[in-house]
Amino acid sequence: MLIRLRRNPALSVAALVLVAGCCTAMAEPPAILDRVPGEAALVVVTRDIAAAGEKTKPLARLLQGQELPGQDFTKTTEKFLAIPGIDRNGSVALIMTKAPDPEAEDTGEAPDMLAMVPVTDYAAFVQGLGGNAEDAVATIHFDENEAFARRLDAKTALVGPDRAGVEGFKPLTGQMKAFQSRLGAAGWKVADTADSLIIVDAQAFKSQIEKPGGLGGKARVPGMGPLGGNLGGVSKAMTKIRESLARDGKTAVIGFSGNEAGLALDLVATFREGTEAAKVFAQNGDSSTLLSRLPSQLYYMAGAADFSAPGVRQLLAEYRAEQGNEAGTPGGFDAISKNLEKADGFAIVVGANKAGPMAGVFINTATFIATKDAKGMLEALRANADAMKDVKVGEASIKVDYKRDVAEASGVKFDASTTTIEPDPNDPNSFMASMMMQTLFGNGRGFSQMAAATESGLVMTMSQNTPLMSNAIQAAQTAKGLGEEESIKSIRSQLPAQRSMEFYLGSAAILDAVKTGIEDFLGEEIQVPANVPPVALAGSMEGGAVSLRLFVPNAVFAAAEQMKKQFENINGDLEPVDDAPAKKPSSAT
Repeated sequence: MLIRLRRNPALSVAALVLVAGCCTAMAEPPAILDRVPGEAALVVVTRDIAAAGEKTKPLARLLQGQELPGQDFTKTTEKFLAIPGIDRNGSVALIMTKAPDPEAEDTGEAPDMLAMVPVTDYAAFVQGLGGNAEDAVATIHFDENEAFARRLDAKTALVGPDRAGVEGFKPLTGQMKAFQSRLGAAGWKVADTADSLIIVDAQAFKSQIEKPGGLGGKARVPGMGPLGGNLGGVSKAMTKIRESLARDGKTAVIGFSGNEAGLALDLVATFREGTEAAKVFAQNGDSSTLLSRLPSQLYYMAGAADFSAPGVRQLLAEYRAEQGNEAGTPGGFDAISKNLEKADGFAIVVGANKAGPMAGVFINTATFIATKDAKGMLEALRANADAMKDVKVGEASIKVDYKRDVAEASGVKFDASTTTIEPDPNDPNSFMASMMMQTLFGNGRGFSQMAAATESGLVMTMSQNTPLMSNAIQAAQTAKGLGEEESIKSIRSQLPAQRSMEFYLGSAAILDAVKTGIEDFLGEEIQVPANVPPVALAGSMEGGAVSLRLFVPNAVFAAAEQMKKQFENINGDLEPVDDAPAKKPSSAT
């Protein structure tokens, strides 16, 4: 586990972190950090090796037998802990002192890394790996890979794939303050409670960050025809993010932690003080109330983002400027994006479709835009519809039938529209576009919408679903909608107290859709636990840092594992081996 670093760094680091996983969180950083060079380019720390394996068992059971980094987590942990002389409850640290040279030829080998390994008996540890403990630097073997070990003190061994690196390493103490300065307030919060921690020096990896990737210039989503939209603004925005991280980035922190409720992944990017990026992420928002203005329903996804923080408003203004004035798509999407400066926040719920997601993912979708000028945004939608009433986009034709004040709910009148799209018959992607629209909207020739201006904001649905629209208007007015559900409230206790944005994957609805698909495919009934909590992703900003937390409840792992076992029992192994010996027929009658 620690020795394969030269051959495959990504898998080795992933294996160490995931195997080390999560243990009982403590309110201070792992003590081993005090001995790690404070200027190291990359550091990976695990607080308690043995307790780690216990907390990752729900994930390990789910991934059992899958060809993923780390392979069988439980067996890897057990094998490592079986080495004589290992301190099962000690902390382990991986150290990359310098980032790899981006101009160097890629040989497929990893940069040399060192590991601080906790031991109760250094001699037993070295001898257990085939080495001579009397040697100043011992040659050892792990999984047939050669490595080198050296005693740092009575409780710590230094291990690495390069003899010179192990021999030349200088033991240090008093490095905790250096890491506290590097991590900043947001990163230090993660270090305080994380069970496994990855610390990356952004400037050390500046050249790697600067390498371009993704879309460039003006682009449209392939296969979506006139719905593809102009992605030039998005592309430029992503480029700016990459450039800002390379120019202004200080430290990236990744933390893994766990408790009786589930597993958490924390990501923090801290920017250098006084830089433009640090100013953008100086102040947090509050997305907590926005979900309550969405209608309660079973959902595939729900989320909210607060736009009130000055840094967020600046980012929206930059995105708006990059987008330009080109009218790219029908349906009012451009009208909304061009009026983002009027929005204080946004919330969306993609409700579950009883007919299944393939019959229209967005059929039961409702959105809420918090704004003091809801009527102005509604007028922008109407103007956009008038402009798109009968137009050509390339050889495709778009017709928008927009009706104002078609009905009323809770004292609020709302509009309804139908957008019909006739793709270019000579376009080879036209069939794909129709199939995509059928999947997204339940209609291969377009989509429908409803919209209303309330006192608190603009309410929209992605279909002409009057009951949904009525519930959406009521939730927008009363703030007693989706965010007040117990499943949302319970998972919020695992998220930062103040959040700029939060999104939830509806595990119950998604697992039910998977269940239906399996049953249709196999013709066998699958059982799914009831009331599976959602997976949550939250983001916050403070002190020149942006933070994300992903939380996966243990109940989600358990439900997925239960479904996997049922599938295997019905259909055999998920990945059957063709040349496996035939099973003997059952003697049961």
